[in-house]
Amino acid sequence: MANQLADATSPYLLQHAGNPVDWRPWGPAAFAEAARRDVPVFVSVGYAACHWCHVMAHESFEDEDTARELNARFVAVKVDREEHPDVDEAYMTATQLLTGQGGWPMSVFTTPDGRPFHAGTYYPPTPRHHGGGGRTPSFRQVLDAVHAAWTHRRGEVEQAAAALAAGVGRQSTALAAVVVGAEQAPAETDAGPEPFSGAVSEAIAQLARLEDAGHGGFGPGAPKFPPSPALGFLLQAAATGPRPARAQAWALTARTLAVMGTSSLADPVSGGFARYATDQTWALPHFEKMLYDNAQLLRWYARWAVLGDHLDHLAPLDPRHPALARRLALGTASWLAEQMTTASGAFAASLDADTVVDGHPVEGATYTWTPAELRAALAAEAPEAGPAEVGHLAEVLAGVPVEPGTAALTLHAGRLLTEAEQDLWDRALPGLRRRVASRPQPARDGKEVAAWNGMTVTALAEAWALLGEDRLLDQALAAGEAIWRVHCRPLAVAAAGAGGEAPRGADGTARGPAHVLRSALDGRPGPAAGTLADHAQAAGAFIALYRSTGRRRWKVRARTVVDAVVGTLVVRTDHGPALLAAPAGDAVLAAAQGGPSFASPLDGAEPSALGAWAEVLLQWHVLAPVHAGTLPAGGARAWAERLLAHLARLGAQAPLETATVLRLAARHGAVEDLLVATGGAAEDRRRALAWAIVRGVVGVQASPEPATGPDVAADPDDVTAGRGSRDGGTALYLCHGTLCHAPVDGTDALDRLAGRGPAPDA
Repeated sequence: MANQLADATSPYLLQHAGNPVDWRPWGPAAFAEAARRDVPVFVSVGYAACHWCHVMAHESFEDEDTARELNARFVAVKVDREEHPDVDEAYMTATQLLTGQGGWPMSVFTTPDGRPFHAGTYYPPTPRHHGGGGRTPSFRQVLDAVHAAWTHRRGEVEQAAAALAAGVGRQSTALAAVVVGAEQAPAETDAGPEPFSGAVSEAIAQLARLEDAGHGGFGPGAPKFPPSPALGFLLQAAATGPRPARAQAWALTARTLAVMGTSSLADPVSGGFARYATDQTWALPHFEKMLYDNAQLLRWYARWAVLGDHLDHLAPLDPRHPALARRLALGTASWLAEQMTTASGAFAASLDADTVVDGHPVEGATYTWTPAELRAALAAEAPEAGPAEVGHLAEVLAGVPVEPGTAALTLHAGRLLTEAEQDLWDRALPGLRRRVASRPQPARDGKEVAAWNGMTVTALAEAWALLGEDRLLDQALAAGEAIWRVHCRPLAVAAAGAGGEAPRGADGTARGPAHVLRSALDGRPGPAAGTLADHAQAAGAFIALYRSTGRRRWKVRARTVVDAVVGTLVVRTDHGPALLAAPAGDAVLAAAQGGPSFASPLDGAEPSALGAWAEVLLQWHVLAPVHAGTLPAGGARAWAERLLAHLARLGAQAPLETATVLRLAARHGAVEDLLVATGGAAEDRRRALAWAIVRGVVGVQASPEPATGPDVAADPDDVTAGRGSRDGGTALYLCHGTLCHAPVDGTDALDRLAGRGPAPDA
């Protein structure tokens, strides 16, 4: 029997299109069918790179007998958590309330109106007993038990559903109180030059207490995930945070970035980073690679590579650190170009952990080496090296077995290479890359997620300015165009989830607000409206491209997304206005969580939506002051500072969860600062933008376009207007608020100006 996933825009759903289970996609039709039949709904949530999702699919969803029971007694709904993050969050909250834990695959049973009453994660095909007397029932046993409860104890099921929905609702209400409290907190505009110095210093001290001094990272035990938002905060604090705390922030950053960069997490051949390490020492990765991890790590490794060049107080802890950081950043960008770029120019969501070898999935098979394979490959690719050199490097790079008792090893040194070791590795690397490329490759989830692409565009644009590789900006521009062309739609069309395009002017920009759709596949928009994170990261990407190129179309595109957020995601509550995580309108989801879903102030593997939005607001305040002043809550700066004032205070207790907001607090001294670069050589302007990035200053190139014309939209809010070059050379204008220094011609002169108060232009 054919199910209803064949037309999905999610590769994860398409993987299940051939199952005998009569899967339906998330939507009101599935729940209406359950109401018509008076049966529960089985909601299975996962994602394409999830190893145990594949295991359960093979064991249970491909089994004819299991599918027959599931189809007869339930309506089955398959959800890609990356396509519907709001659905995933609501049911994950319910699962954690019921079981005390969560994960994927997530298996949730709901009433026909969407309220969960039973939940778990992976269920095996047969019962399993664990040490200490624990037991996991089989999936068929769970189906039988839920069916019996629904048939014979309906009242108990309804009570459980009501209680669980209330519990999820209480968590949502508590989150709303945090969010609304942040938005209603007093602004810090007049609180002195460093209003957040105490919160930033306390957060750094707390991270120092949390540091795993023996192995790197933060927190004991395993698994070990890259603490990407915290690394961004520490880098910013080292550069522009409270002076007494800068050295500690720098050391914390360098130790963790160095450990991760020489660990099994970093792929030394193909580039990019695995999602996490399964052990405390970072020796054994879970091999899936996620776009959101790599976007953040590219951004922070690029910044780590150059901070010491720009700021005298940040000397590298090891002279090899800058080269390591540059190598990792550029290697990640190459991996994005070679393995993750889609036909549209955007980036795919992930690579699977498993590689199919001889018909069987093998975790990490693309990336592992036996000792003999590694020695032979190094000898063949660097024939001028002697056997002793080759044998030594092979021994250094040989990691740990992926499975106990096997010869397949991870490839990582666990330390910085010596100059001789690095030279031999660099000579062998091109050939090793060809060898890995010729192996069977892991499956790719080609779904393009707007938020993750926005993060990647921002990272590439910043890395271009910092590292000077033009290909990085080319990648960023192509992906930015894809976000705009595929994901941005007029509000009425976006609400329907597909079709149509935002009305365009002659310059290719929108007329009116442009809502961002969550995902797309092969140029086809997915079914879900974009979340606040999608909008904030897309707007941030457009701002980054405007700053990098000066082309006004990117600024206009950013404004259309900002307007969409204000028009669709700001709501009134009993406590005041708040930001929704996603547009309202999904009645099933509202029932599941007891009301609307509010934007989270907390970081996870991705930056928080509120933190990303605050970063947009702070840049918008500088780049578009007139429009920014019309935004709610007193304008863009006041709105952002209310968020920072409330949330940064949580940093001392939860620095890992509030790191994005703390990063913005650490650059607060530059909140009014603008650098306009115009004229002269492109390389001089790029260096000026890099100077601004490391100091938290909003830098922008003056527009290369004419002020007006048939194909150009005039910008009445142009902060670069009147900032021309002098005598054809480079002119750099450093401004604070509405006052600017006289232009200078290089970053050395900017250094001399940075500590002085601005004077009006002559």
